[in-house]
Amino acid sequence: MPPPESDPAGDGTSAESRIAIIGAAATGSELLEIERYSHTRDLLPTGHAVILPPFSVGGHSWRLAYYPNNEINEFADFITISILHLQELGPRSAASAVVRARVTLSLLDQAGEPVPSRIQTTWMHDFSEIPGISFHDFINRAWLEESDYYLPYLLR
Repeated sequence: MPPPESDPAGDGTSAESRIAIIGAAATGSELLEIERYSHTRDLLPTGHAVILPPFSVGGHSWRLAYYPNNEINEFADFITISILHLQELGPRSAASAVVRARVTLSLLDQAGEPVPSRIQTTWMHDFSEIPGISFHDFINRAWLEESDYYLPYLLR
């Protein structure tokens, strides 16, 4: 049996309607351990990356890229980490095509805890408009190599 209609104004109009928009949120993380950091630094010139296998967060596929000598010349003294949303193939509704996310990148210490001075977080980024984002000035290589966080064969 349908709910009774109301006529609050007494003018023959029906009850007001309600529309709910419910957004789903997901969180996840991916740990990137760089073994033989100095080897990748010496081997890969500016603009070249180690591309990691895809991983999944929130029902979407993502990929990280590690640029030991940065992605662009202006920041060649920095390590860059980029994240790319991998577009799914096939038909999708307009509502499911919007992918927005806030990305946080952290250097971890030997105990696996974030180093407060080396955390970067983006604003809410629309990956359906621009599918990737790069942290060009994530870590200055000279700072890293002189820090207590640098291990000759493993950078966490």
